Amino acid sequence: MRERSSDILCTRCKVRSAFYYKRASGEYLCRKCLFRGLERGIRRGLSDYSSMRREEQIIILDTFIPSIWLIPVIHLLHRVLREYKNYSIFLAYPWTLSLAKETRCGEKELSNEMLEISISRIKELINICSATYQYTEDLITCLLKMNLLIGLENALERNIKHIAILCPRDKCFSISLKNILFLNKEIVSEIYPKRLSLGVEIFNPLYNISEEDLLAYTISTGIYRRFNNALESFIKNTGLKELVYFSSTLSDIYLMINEIVYSGSREIIFSSTESLLKIYSKFNKCILCNAPINKSDHGSICRFCRTLLPFFKSLEKFLR
Repeated sequence: MRERSSDILCTRCKVRSAFYYKRASGEYLCRKCLFRGLERGIRRGLSDYSSMRREEQIIILDTFIPSIWLIPVIHLLHRVLREYKNYSIFLAYPWTLSLAKETRCGEKELSNEMLEISISRIKELINICSATYQYTEDLITCLLKMNLLIGLENALERNIKHIAILCPRDKCFSISLKNILFLNKEIVSEIYPKRLSLGVEIFNPLYNISEEDLLAYTISTGIYRRFNNALESFIKNTGLKELVYFSSTLSDIYLMINEIVYSGSREIIFSSTESLLKIYSKFNKCILCNAPINKSDHGSICRFCRTLLPFFKSLEKFLR
């Protein structure tokens, strides 16, 4: 029988009491060592997948569907970016900003500047996705593309060359499984650790970090206690309750995906994602989101970006 974490010392520092068992490495970690490990993971992500230099500007993009670990991760990322004197802009949805205010995370703790995406703009784009795509998986993919295009639009308008999207590695693996189960190749671009769109570098600083570690850190901050408020605000403003509480059929599928993800080894999670990237590297790519498209597809834009593009006039201008 495994001992309680509070009964043993942290594997790394051997001084403080452990509070978290890290399954990937078999280590017991204290809060401070977990925090330092996450900071190292973010630095590695910046180094491996971004060409950003000191003092450059960067947009940190919200996750659209609320993530319980988002606020603590933004705080961590901002700490690291400050060391390199980068100017970070957090492009956020209203429900995320409300949660930040409730938890007393001020603007300077999360970024140098915050930009709020307007509710009217969000509702317009959600209506387009909902009217065009009836299947839940297609709707989710459309909303992910919507989120990316909002970030790309803001980056181009401000002449910013870097966008950070936040997706932990096991969540990338979950997306890759959805691709296999639902034969949705366009969602694959959401697992790319780095991509280039209209001269803007889009990268994932969380590519080497597991969601389990982020959740453990979030619990240590206490922010999770107010997360339901963000979910309620998301549902109220978007009407997308089904994306938070799936129908029973989809719930069973997603439970199966989660079971595969969290019972799988680190090697399986990493190698399977890399294999999928290699498979789709042979495809043509959408010039906006980098999603794989068939040579027979019309033009050089995937079906989801083609649906949304008329509502991003500034992006159309850059494509001429």
